[in-house]
Amino acid sequence: MDPRLRPILLAFFLSGAAALSYEMAWTRQLVSLFGVTYHAITTILITFMGGLALGAWTAGRLVDRMRLAPLLALVGLEVGLGIWAQLFTPLLGLVEGGYLAVAHGAGVGLWADTALRFCFGAVVLLPPALASGATLPVAARALVRDTDAMPRTLAALYGANVAGALVGAFATTFFLIGLLGFPAAAALGTAANLCAAGLVLWVHRSGAGLPTAAPPPAAPDRAPLPAAAWAMGAVYFSVGATAMALEILWTRVLSQAGWNAATHVFGFVLVTYLAGHALGAGPLFRRVLAPRLGSRLDPRVAFLGIPLLIGLLTVASLLLLVPRTSALYWQEIRLLKGLGLSLPPQRFWLLLPALFLPAMLSGSMFPLASSLTIPAVGRVGAGVGRLAALSTVGGIVGAFVTGFWLMPGIGTVRALVVAAAVVVGTAVAAARVLLPARVSTARALAGLGGALVGLGLLGALVPPHAHLMMDSNEQMLAFSEGRNSSTAVIQLNARERQLLIHGERIETAGGGTDVAMAATVHPAPESVLVIGFGTGRVVSEAIRVPAYQQITAVDFNGDLLAMAPLVRGEDAVLFDDPRFRFVDNDGRHHLLLTDERYDVIVNDAAIYAWYLELSTREFSALARSRLRPEGLYLGRLHLFRITNHAYRRELQTFLDVFPNAAGCMLSADILMLIGRNGDRPLVRPDSCAHSPGAWLDTAALRRFAGGALITDAHPLHLPWTFLPQEVYPVGDEGDVAGHPVSPAAPAGPVDPKAPPRPPALQP
Repeated sequence: MDPRLRPILLAFFLSGAAALSYEMAWTRQLVSLFGVTYHAITTILITFMGGLALGAWTAGRLVDRMRLAPLLALVGLEVGLGIWAQLFTPLLGLVEGGYLAVAHGAGVGLWADTALRFCFGAVVLLPPALASGATLPVAARALVRDTDAMPRTLAALYGANVAGALVGAFATTFFLIGLLGFPAAAALGTAANLCAAGLVLWVHRSGAGLPTAAPPPAAPDRAPLPAAAWAMGAVYFSVGATAMALEILWTRVLSQAGWNAATHVFGFVLVTYLAGHALGAGPLFRRVLAPRLGSRLDPRVAFLGIPLLIGLLTVASLLLLVPRTSALYWQEIRLLKGLGLSLPPQRFWLLLPALFLPAMLSGSMFPLASSLTIPAVGRVGAGVGRLAALSTVGGIVGAFVTGFWLMPGIGTVRALVVAAAVVVGTAVAAARVLLPARVSTARALAGLGGALVGLGLLGALVPPHAHLMMDSNEQMLAFSEGRNSSTAVIQLNARERQLLIHGERIETAGGGTDVAMAATVHPAPESVLVIGFGTGRVVSEAIRVPAYQQITAVDFNGDLLAMAPLVRGEDAVLFDDPRFRFVDNDGRHHLLLTDERYDVIVNDAAIYAWYLELSTREFSALARSRLRPEGLYLGRLHLFRITNHAYRRELQTFLDVFPNAAGCMLSADILMLIGRNGDRPLVRPDSCAHSPGAWLDTAALRRFAGGALITDAHPLHLPWTFLPQEVYPVGDEGDVAGHPVSPAAPAGPVDPKAPPRPPALQP
């Protein structure tokens, strides 16, 4: 590579960082509108990836012939992306208005709503995705000057871009959004784009860039034959499809502890994949594969061997899905908390064989495929664009089939087997075309049949619930893999059963105090909405209240309605009450699209959903808009699981929307917030009179509140919300119940499995 062109690698690093920063941030913002279901998230990803594929393919066809210097075209793309990042938020407001105008109150079905999400999402995602996809073939046309050095140059360019994407995805997912908010994250992305444009413009003005793209020469003899080109394209397509399927499926596997799959777990999985991909495209290819290609290693053998290794690693990872006991889990929790880490530890080590190593292998496929399919320098733009589009379309197909059909149809574990079968089967079938002297038709058929039979046996032997964490003495009674989460009922002992939602164990005893209390606080309650069905505790208590004439439960896990009776026992008959209705959706999306008004709304969603999506000012305002006059909104704060900083901001945000509010200490861990849509005073109910400090009126809540509001544009920062230790928030007069908290004798019951609670923090 011409040394004068090397600053373009830094520019492409910055471009990759900005692109993935935008993707993660925009996905989070669109999720607030379109919903947190797998269908909604998959639709957003497909829309963005479709733009990437179309941009790469179109730019590849144009860049080899266009009269504009490639480096100037790259400058224009980077500047355009930076400008679009600043226009995204106001454009999103227009999209939200249009989407709600069409979908609100219309009662559209799943596929109609998916089509609406795709169309309205394309308005804000398609233009920047087209520009992002076009950058790779344009930059490749500018950098590649020698046919023999082309694979190494493309490896360096692609590796720099993916390394930047790794930094952008990690920083945005775990830090920028929470610490600075979406506007600041967009500003940093724009700055990265403009810096990249400045570097490229400087290289162009130095005279290192091509003045114009030369017309491609006639196709040389090294161009692959049509049959071989189709075979290599099929293999490359299958690797892209399998890569995206693995990302989605391992996100589901690693979400089996109540963690939010739509944001942080997927972000962690994506960062792991990008790290492996960057190492594969750069060092693995340049240092290991490239020196051996030709005399010592046939490029076609390497090209076919990589997908076979990806399939074998997927199979090996499945075999490592052994049951994990809760005792081992808590030992890991204590170890990682001692190191200052707060992510759930169980099975995250599986990402090494399951995703990191396959990502390294798939990363090396791009420069290897370019050496086999791009005949000359004059066609590098078209060749790179074609490869990028092919891989991205494969990812679209993999995401769509996995998210919409495979995962809910056959389950996560068996879908992993299918992914391994696809990539291995394609490679074995292509070997007959690419290596005709070594692989006969009979051998290809025998290898294909043997691989499929072996993988089929593996799928039959590995239980579909292998990704759940169970003790050896526990028995699986029922299991279902739904569109958005897994649901299971296990037998703990001869008398006890437990419900597992997304792997999180849900207590079956108690609960429902809040919805029963609301019936005594509200003067004449008739309708109640419960966000989050869980075991059905809150719903069954609501059905027992004669005043409630309509009880609606909304949850995006539709399997809960069939599973909950297995653990509710005699309460199961309550769900047949004609007053009860179940809505298969997530709470925020339901409130956005419904015209119904309620007397009581109970937010009983998982605590992780509460802190990440349902604690913002916008959501509280949305809930208030769906209340009738004097209606009540109830939400819970799990005090042992949040910090002072988060706790004070939670109260401040709640009081900003519900100035007429109060709180009730249901236990030493749970503070229930009550907000009224009206001026009628909130009177302490008898059920909250168990201790002098159990009831907190508005003035008491305001004493503990403080800090900036939690908004959709500036949500809570996860590390500030869940510290490695479980912190009990206290105010100026002790804890929230008015009692001093002693480190030696913490208030409330203590989980015997949990690590000791540290001394209380003062605000």
